[in-house]
Amino acid sequence: MVGFVNVFRVGGGGSSVNRSARTCSRTVVRAVALAEVKERLKSENMRDKVQAILALRGSSDQQGVMNIILESGALEDDREQVRVVAHVALGRCGVPSGVPTLLQSMKKDKDMGVRAASAEALTDIEGVSEMEDVLDALIVSWREDPDYIVKHSCIVSMGLIGNERALEVITGILKDESMHDLFVGAAALALRDIAPKGDQYPELLVKSLSRKDPMVRRHIAIALESYPSQTSLQALHKLTRAKGEEIYVRDAARNSLKQVESRMGL
Repeated sequence: MVGFVNVFRVGGGGSSVNRSARTCSRTVVRAVALAEVKERLKSENMRDKVQAILALRGSSDQQGVMNIILESGALEDDREQVRVVAHVALGRCGVPSGVPTLLQSMKKDKDMGVRAASAEALTDIEGVSEMEDVLDALIVSWREDPDYIVKHSCIVSMGLIGNERALEVITGILKDESMHDLFVGAAALALRDIAPKGDQYPELLVKSLSRKDPMVRRHIAIALESYPSQTSLQALHKLTRAKGEEIYVRDAARNSLKQVESRMGL
């Protein structure tokens, strides 16, 4: 694909003719490149097919890329790795018309890797924060999917989408002492991403610092950055000085402490 650039190179110069020629050349390059990728996607070799899908990332023609992915059959390929890469690429197109396909795969694909990839790919769709059906589907998959990785991806996506309607689920995870640490850490970061206002949120995060898993404490330290308050300040100070604490937890606490102090004018 890179080789086509030299074929259509246009000389320098500031004239409108040259600028028009360069624009036309870029359009031709994109068209030729997409046509080449489309041809490569016909290969039955998994490595070739995956590389062809990854090559689509260089195109700015989002609708064209989406059409190629849909027509290629990669989303229905028998091999999980191909389907995972194809669903991620579909999300990165950012085109809202790709949502039904991603939702269907998140709910019904036989492989957890594809379901998880579809859940996270939804966050790349333009205007997804306003799509109530997407949030509803993520909540259902969080509750009903049997796989921990898929559940984790649903929590991450709820945070990245940023719809405050997800707060009931996210705070419920943080409050549940029997909840798996994997989900608590993800919920802490999701709360940071949504960043709702209210003293109850840093207090809820600080209560979860009693978790034994240091990665959970690291995620909570990162999340507290979004809440400049005395509650956050005290908890972060304590983490930075905690004897026996993992260095990556203390580092995260120090970084968040700087941000909290700055936002509080200290």
